[in-house]
Amino acid sequence: MNLVTASRDQKGPSSVVLITSTTPSASTSLHETLKAGQAVRSCAAVHFKGPARAPVFGDIRSVPAAVPPLPNAGGVRGGRPSYAAKQGGADFMFDYGLAFSLRPGGAFARGGFGSTCIGRTCGGKGTVYARGSEPFVWERKRNRGGALICRGGGGHLLCLRCVEAEYEAGRPFVSSATGGPVPQRELFTKYEAFDGTKELWEIRSGEEARDGGYQFFVQRRDLAPCLHCREPKAAALSRRGVKRALEQGASPRELGTAALLSELHRSKIPPIAVAPGLFLLPQLDASSGRLLEVSATGRSLSNVPRLVKVDHMGSFRCLCGQKACRDHDMRFLEATRLMSGWWQGGAAIFTAFDDSRPFAREVTSGVPWVLPWEQGGCLGSALFGLDAEAWKGGPHLRVFVVSDPGEEPVVCVLGGEGAHCSSINCTGPERCRHLLSVLLKQTMPLIERAIDGGRSKATRIVAERRAKRVAQREAGARRLLVCNDPICRRPDSKVVCTHRGTLEPWECLSAAALDMGHSHKKVDTIMSRGGASVTSLCDRWGEEGVRRRDKAKHFCAPRPVEVLAPCGRPWQVESKRGALTMAGARYEVTTYRRVCRITPGREAACCSVVYDGQEDGIFNFSGTTLLSHGLLLRNHFAAALGAAHSLNFEAGDMAARCLEGPGVSRLDDRVFDSAMQAFNDLAARVEIQHVCSRSDCAHLYTSEVEAAEAEARATGVPLKAERTEGLTSELATFAFGRDKVITFDGTFFANSSAMRDSTTEASLHSICEPDPEAPRVAGGFTPLSVGGVRPSQDGNRAPSDMLPEGIDCPWKYRNGLSELRPAVRALAQRWCNFRKAPAQGSNAPLKSEEFVMMREGLPANVVALIDFVTEAGACANPATCDVCQAVPRRPWMQGFLKEGPVGPTGWCPTHFQAYGALLHALLIPRYSWVFGRVVTLKLLRHLLLEGPLDARGMAYLSNDGPMLAAVLHLHPTAEGLHAFPKTLRPLVQDIYAMNLLCFEPSANRPSSHNSRSPLAALHDATEHLWTIEGERLRLMGQLEAAAMECAEQRGAILKRAANLVLFKLEVREPPCYEDGGFLRAPSTLYAEQAAAVSAYAFHPLLYGRPRFVDWEDEAGRGKKGSEERLTQHCSAPNPRSSKGRAGIFIACCQDRAPLGYHWLKGGESVSDLGTILLTRFPFKTLRGMTVVEDASCNAQEWMLNRVPQLAKFILFVVDRFHSGPISCAPLGAKRYATHMCAPTLFIDSFPQHERTITTASEGINSGLKRCAASLQQITSIKRLMSRVTTILDTLFERSKYAVFWREANSPLRDLIKRIRGC
Repeated sequence: MNLVTASRDQKGPSSVVLITSTTPSASTSLHETLKAGQAVRSCAAVHFKGPARAPVFGDIRSVPAAVPPLPNAGGVRGGRPSYAAKQGGADFMFDYGLAFSLRPGGAFARGGFGSTCIGRTCGGKGTVYARGSEPFVWERKRNRGGALICRGGGGHLLCLRCVEAEYEAGRPFVSSATGGPVPQRELFTKYEAFDGTKELWEIRSGEEARDGGYQFFVQRRDLAPCLHCREPKAAALSRRGVKRALEQGASPRELGTAALLSELHRSKIPPIAVAPGLFLLPQLDASSGRLLEVSATGRSLSNVPRLVKVDHMGSFRCLCGQKACRDHDMRFLEATRLMSGWWQGGAAIFTAFDDSRPFAREVTSGVPWVLPWEQGGCLGSALFGLDAEAWKGGPHLRVFVVSDPGEEPVVCVLGGEGAHCSSINCTGPERCRHLLSVLLKQTMPLIERAIDGGRSKATRIVAERRAKRVAQREAGARRLLVCNDPICRRPDSKVVCTHRGTLEPWECLSAAALDMGHSHKKVDTIMSRGGASVTSLCDRWGEEGVRRRDKAKHFCAPRPVEVLAPCGRPWQVESKRGALTMAGARYEVTTYRRVCRITPGREAACCSVVYDGQEDGIFNFSGTTLLSHGLLLRNHFAAALGAAHSLNFEAGDMAARCLEGPGVSRLDDRVFDSAMQAFNDLAARVEIQHVCSRSDCAHLYTSEVEAAEAEARATGVPLKAERTEGLTSELATFAFGRDKVITFDGTFFANSSAMRDSTTEASLHSICEPDPEAPRVAGGFTPLSVGGVRPSQDGNRAPSDMLPEGIDCPWKYRNGLSELRPAVRALAQRWCNFRKAPAQGSNAPLKSEEFVMMREGLPANVVALIDFVTEAGACANPATCDVCQAVPRRPWMQGFLKEGPVGPTGWCPTHFQAYGALLHALLIPRYSWVFGRVVTLKLLRHLLLEGPLDARGMAYLSNDGPMLAAVLHLHPTAEGLHAFPKTLRPLVQDIYAMNLLCFEPSANRPSSHNSRSPLAALHDATEHLWTIEGERLRLMGQLEAAAMECAEQRGAILKRAANLVLFKLEVREPPCYEDGGFLRAPSTLYAEQAAAVSAYAFHPLLYGRPRFVDWEDEAGRGKKGSEERLTQHCSAPNPRSSKGRAGIFIACCQDRAPLGYHWLKGGESVSDLGTILLTRFPFKTLRGMTVVEDASCNAQEWMLNRVPQLAKFILFVVDRFHSGPISCAPLGAKRYATHMCAPTLFIDSFPQHERTITTASEGINSGLKRCAASLQQITSIKRLMSRVTTILDTLFERSKYAVFWREANSPLRDLIKRIRGC
């Protein structure tokens, strides 16, 4: 230990001065030569390791101090000598070590000790020290000879003059240890430390310092508070960190990202990069964004730091564990990706966090600072350098981050007497398995406490005992043989055991290690063990049976064969009062366990064997708490379904271990039926009872909307029309928002017998099977490519108005590049430099000859796009360009860029990546060119015929056609508008035409009213307008201007005609809902078949399911020889086989409120989704609806092939969990982010859905899978539907948005009326 960092007599300048003597005369020269910026320190005893009044050399530290006042400070004033003059000025007494231990972050700063003495003589008017330097300056005008520190009231100072006055008045200080008075001469003890010899001597006051010695004073540490302590300042200090005062001005949340990041840097715990993709952040107030510092309340901690990880989508996600964790917005951390040095703890790596690698790290270890806990439970300011070294051994804040495989990482905090763990499964600091595992490796006590009254010693003893018990439990056990015969095991049995053939092997652990769990018998705890006896024994004993067995001492531990326990001591029987709890009642019983004879002086036995109860159908939770298997099953289902139970243990976890696990046998049918009966009596529900109370989800409940409208009409005040029922000329009528978002997904679970036998399954029908009385629909769609399936009617030739020969414009198919040569397509996709599947080849940049080959093989309109990009050149400064920085990272480029920069002919430049994304979408084979819906069609037509878009139009285009809007954003005009360059207009025209053909197959054929088709009218108008646009400047000021005026009039006529016919086609509603359409009322047979396997209480069956003969067979399944291969344009994996598994297809809102579900006969298919939309949702509900599904790319194609006119009113998007980032997926997310279809199908491409929750169905699936053990043996479809209904409704019941629904008085109808102005 090096005490002397720098001393006064050392040669050369120094920034630290260590005081060697406590006498003012010895420090006189320091007042004259002490330079600005130098720190003064003194030796002091900070944390005693020896007796309270006799510190050892190891207690001595170098702490901040002040130069003693001058010898004549005070002098003789007013004819009377001052206190220092009367004392002779021999010493200046002050315990700097005690001050440092009480207030390490600033004892003499604002908020620390008061600067005035509140003693009887000074009366709060005498200044003891002055603030302004490190750490303070003693008052030089009035030398009181020193000061005493009183711990009362949070800590304050009493000058020695007032201390002497108290003793003269007969009010001495009292010892808190003995309760007796403390003599004045014993208040301080003077010591001298010698660093060279490591010696510590007690010396007399006034004695001069010797060579190599350093003098200091130690105040008694057991002094009780003085009489002047009035206000409990410690309580006020502890509250200060919990509840901040109101702050004036705008909040950081209102000021933006820079203010939030600045607020985080004000924290005492800085933002730390823990691991790749995992970061530690201080807490911010959710509403204002202001900093919340860590504080202690009793023995708990509040406002502890939280973890933030980078998920598989590249986004920051909060892991604080609070209820509103998913609502915490972490997007402001995106700015730190470009800030070097902002994160502490090492280089920040923003890849997806890999939770498969376990680690435990103390983030506060190895840092140059220490965060001490001050008196009163407040977190002090950070200590650095010498102050941090001096605080070693004192109570300080420690932060651990632990990550176990398959679990979310947690943050554990130790500080003072409190601890905190962010895991919801850790019930308390002393039971936190994360802290226990980390601290056991460090051989440290579980909770560090301040040295106060010997309590820390008791805590260490408890922690050491617990660690010893855990180590014993984990180390294995000693084996022994026991006899479990009811007669032989009785405690009063004296006969010799003759059951040698039925002895059971057991394990013997320490009796203290038996904290929880089953007895030490190595048995199979599956509920099926024993068959019907599991529920037919103890659960049917009754009161008389329990009383008779208790009298016969039936609840006794097995009898060990050996007389001596494994520890070598004899066995003895010990009795305790216990409780046997069954499904119907609880009985008091006496249990007997066998323990080794306790050695005198020991507190507990080291060996123990307790009653097992397996043969009686009893699960022995502990030595005295006996639970029947029937009760355990019942509580397992109650816990899985969210029902409350009052038992003081985790019954769900215990039952899960009994019911599940690899390689275990399943329940016996009799046992299962008995358990199901108990469950049905407890919580079975026949229908969904809870609905979502959010206004965004209200209009998803079709029956409730119709009921609300009917009630409003009955009162004479009808409801206002919905937004989607507005004027067709308004863009808002056709826009998609967050007010109609529905999520679909299917889930499967093992089911070896349910609905899998020939008799049961044959009687059930899939909802995708066509209604036998519904129409057979043929044709009505646009072919995807040359040679594709043509519209037909019952296999015959199509009518003359649908023949391909009737097309009078260049656009015939839904994909203009469907017949492109594969080699040219592959080169063009490489040039786009977009995300690919591993089987689709690499993204190596093109060589010169490859670029020429690609350019020659592409159509002229596509070549114009490539030429525009290559001729524009690269960005001048990509590091500061907002467009370049917004492009997601593409990791595959790093290897190629090592060889040098890549030119625009090798890769599409980063600045024009929006063009590359657009071209990549155009190049996808067997994919319809759908880049937008009604709003996009309207705006593209405006761009082609009218002119540029304003800011309002751009906003609508971004929400409906994001890929086209991204390109258009790069081309602003001088007036602040946006328009495509002339060279790109033909390609935009192609995109508009084929996008319209996807929804309206008749757009390229003349009608009976017009000799030219709508797309032909568009072609005529654009060609004429673009021609006269080029001639306008050439003829300006010439005589031919009159002819130009005539041409412009002709162009206006063509434009008006094209706008008229195209507008009608864009907003035309699906004819299938009109009179004579193919959607008709369901037949009785189809309604009965659908009702048996589906439960959509809020969406009654409206239409029968038609058969689309071009794509489906008689059973409604896809034809093998048809053109419809929905997975070819996307690399999404094929669904798993459904053999031996049962499936449920669920519809829910974004807040996990179940809207309905149906049983899947066979595998999951987008046909299930399409069938639900067609048969149960009216067109009014479907307008403006956003459908979220993991295979929405296939669902959109399914709809375009059957009801294309309906597809333009529905937005199909792939959820974030399966789509991943737009351009690349992290390594850990490639299992799910497998979609290679156009990003216009990814929900992250749409700004209005930035905060839309897309994992609702995944959360519901997770809840269903937790109940798989209770679903896998059901053999009745009726019971299965009842069970699933109960599970879904109970899972949502705990949501903050859940409200109870009833037919008579529905809160949902009242909400709809309020929204629509009734």
